[in-house]
Amino acid sequence: SEGAYYAGLDIGKTVDRTVLTVLRKVSGPAYVLQHIETQRRTDSEALDAMVDRAFKRWSLRRLALDATGLGAFPALVALSALKRSK
Repeated sequence: SEGAYYAGLDIGKTVDRTVLTVLRKVSGPAYVLQHIETQRRTDSEALDAMVDRAFKRWSLRRLALDATGLGAFPALVALSALKRSK
């Protein structure tokens, strides 16, 4: 819905950066880039902190997590946590 915030998280390897992107829904199919945050060599605590800050700051409606490569394990952990919280 209009004004809602959505985010995507791509977890990088040692050389690649981890990237969190936040978009704000405007009218129709349009979105506005709200925020990009990058970190190099992101451990699980830093990942948790990055995602926690984003949810608190923008009240994200949804976070899409790349579940390929290095993102596979954190995606499973996040899914487990969501199932436990319901």
